[in-house]
Amino acid sequence: MVKKILKGLGIFILIFIIALAVAPFIFKDKIKALVLKSINENVDAKVAFEEVDLSLF
Repeated sequence: MVKKILKGLGIFILIFIIALAVAPFIFKDKIKALVLKSINENVDAKVAFEEVDLSLF
């Protein structure tokens, strides 16, 4: 019984870590647009950038 619980918990943690690592690649454009909008609202100048590098680690 304990082995099944630990195995299930291990699989859940592994899937969660993989999802966290993949999320920046899936939502890269949305994150870039949100960051650009937030920066432009908070500064008195227009900000533009070309390359964005997202990483969890």
